[in-house]
Amino acid sequence: LTLGAGGTLAELLADTVVLLAPVTVEEAERALAGLRAGSLLAGFRGRPAGNGRAAAEAAVRLVELVSSRPDIVEAEVNPLLVTADGAWAADALITRSV
Repeated sequence: LTLGAGGTLAELLADTVVLLAPVTVEEAERALAGLRAGSLLAGFRGRPAGNGRAAAEAAVRLVELVSSRPDIVEAEVNPLLVTADGAWAADALITRSV
């Protein structure tokens, strides 16, 4: 599981973390908080904090889906929109073997 700010920001800042599955929600939450972009999730310059727990739960659910389906060879969610109320996948790509 690779977690990061997403898009070119993750590449520009070299701000990603890789976790080996299986991953717990707590591990994913700690990893997200440890990113440089973690301050954005925590609330930056007076903006409301995002729901880091919901973001971590979404990441863990994606790992569980991929782990349960041997036909899935790649899965990506980008962006995952995180607000104070939760997290929603705005776009996802899942590639299956044929």
